[in-house]
Amino acid sequence: MCARQHGDRCSPKERCADGLYCQLSKETKGVGICKGVESLRVAPIEAKPSTLTQLPLTTTSPIRPPCAIVKSEWSACSASCGVGMSVRMNNDNLECEDVQQTRICFLRPCGEVVKSEKHKKCTPTAKAHEKYRIVFQDCRSVKEHRLKFCSNCKVNRCCYPQITRHRTIEFECSKRERVFLSFMWIKKCQCGHKCYANKIIDS
Repeated sequence: MCARQHGDRCSPKERCADGLYCQLSKETKGVGICKGVESLRVAPIEAKPSTLTQLPLTTTSPIRPPCAIVKSEWSACSASCGVGMSVRMNNDNLECEDVQQTRICFLRPCGEVVKSEKHKKCTPTAKAHEKYRIVFQDCRSVKEHRLKFCSNCKVNRCCYPQITRHRTIEFECSKRERVFLSFMWIKKCQCGHKCYANKIIDS
């Protein structure tokens, strides 16, 4: 049987020629007309609105210019007894600029001989007999702290911090304002004929 041509009747048994297809009719079940592929109509697809939410633009963090990080040594405490200040320069920031850092220091109480209770001999480091509230200007530490001091019991010797640690302590100031201040926590002291002959090791 010859293949049906364009416009001819077609059915599952009477197939259309290559390049044609049988368009079946609902009215005549199983019978249709051969048509070309180009007559097919493709229904346009509606573009649905995107359900994706637009993410906010991410901001890149500022880039620090290349520079060598330089931290100077902490200066000697400004007070040989009582609470003083110690400073150093540090450029570890986004602008690589030298910034002065400060911290509170407390080498020993004033007006008393500071020495260790556990040792008969005078040792460079002495643990405080009691807890202290650190008083700095119009501020007072919220909590009491058991501190270590540099002794002053050695004759003709200057005792000063050898190893320290940085701690942040909460203070309550006038008008009940609370602030956090840097504090030099003494771990070990050393004594010598000259004060601060060796640099302070900050652990």
